Amino acid sequence: MPAKMRWLSFLFVLAIVGVWEAASRTNLVDPSYLPPFTAVLRAFVADFTQGEILRQVLATMRSYVQGLSLALAVGIPCGVLMGAFPGFYAGGRTLLEFLRPIPSVAVIPIAILLLGIEFKMRTAVVFYGSLWPVLLNTLYGIYDVDPVYVDTARVFGRRRGNILRAVVLPAALPYIFTGVRIASAIALILAVTSEMVAGSSGLGFYVKTSEMSLRVGEMYGGILLTGILGYLLNVGFLSLEKVILGWHRGFQGQRSRG
Repeated sequence: MPAKMRWLSFLFVLAIVGVWEAASRTNLVDPSYLPPFTAVLRAFVADFTQGEILRQVLATMRSYVQGLSLALAVGIPCGVLMGAFPGFYAGGRTLLEFLRPIPSVAVIPIAILLLGIEFKMRTAVVFYGSLWPVLLNTLYGIYDVDPVYVDTARVFGRRRGNILRAVVLPAALPYIFTGVRIASAIALILAVTSEMVAGSSGLGFYVKTSEMSLRVGEMYGGILLTGILGYLLNVGFLSLEKVILGWHRGFQGQRSRG
């Protein structure tokens, strides 16, 4: 993002915070429902200095990391197999089309019955919800590889397995990274949601218990921290994508100029 756009984004956020603070201070909105931003910040800092916030963030990140990692470990290979080999797609299509429309939140009661209300349940829900964008984007990425790349590799005597590894997978990486970023956002949402529904730790649990005990400042602080965490994770994946796919961006630029 250009520096000018970053400044505009920062000023926009600052304006929202200013309106929030002014609306609460002037009783335009009831401060008991929407405390001033500075009050939220004080409550958040108090819990942070006591170590409460860090414990909840680590609990959420544990479910997030393990669930998303499982989704990557399963989704990418399955997407490659279904995209590269029509037989695998034909065999798995019915199951894929049946499971994919089921809302991830609807899986939470099943996960609670099978796995209880602790970490395993939250990891399973995160895995289920984040699997589909990884699998489908990998599948579409394999489908969308330019046939010219494959034909050229065959002309040079490359075998099918070598073509898949050296030509098809690198060409599909932009799709895969897009799927990973989408899955990352879904994973965080589901980690927090499952903690709110049936959890004893994590940011979702922190927000829920703060609301139930009328600690409104802490509640808003937990919600804002969840948004900040999601933003930082997205920036991290974008930076990683930029490093790994720098060659792809340069190649596409050469093609467009050519």
